[in-house]
Amino acid sequence: MIFILRELLKPDAPPGGGAPAPIIELALKLALSLHDRELLFALAKHRGVSVEECASKLVERGLASSETDAILAPLRKEFAESGYTDDELAEQIIEARDEYHSERRKSH
Repeated sequence: MIFILRELLKPDAPPGGGAPAPIIELALKLALSLHDRELLFALAKHRGVSVEECASKLVERGLASSETDAILAPLRKEFAESGYTDDELAEQIIEARDEYHSERRKSH
């Protein structure tokens, strides 16, 4: 998840080129309704690809949309202006995650 946040906060490659982003495998657990699960399996079968590959392409398409760019633009700008490094951001995210889990354990 941290890798995703770091990559989302980085500005896109310059127009007209740039090196393609590296492909990183990321294990996710999806919570889908039975209907959406069936649609995903049917779409994968129709395209002749694995369910994992189909889901990956759907996520990539969603993240590449102009709507996503518009949503992330303020976050990217804020991150760039903050002076934080990728490692500092990752450290803050890990600290927040650990604090959240600690509080959840205390309340249960």
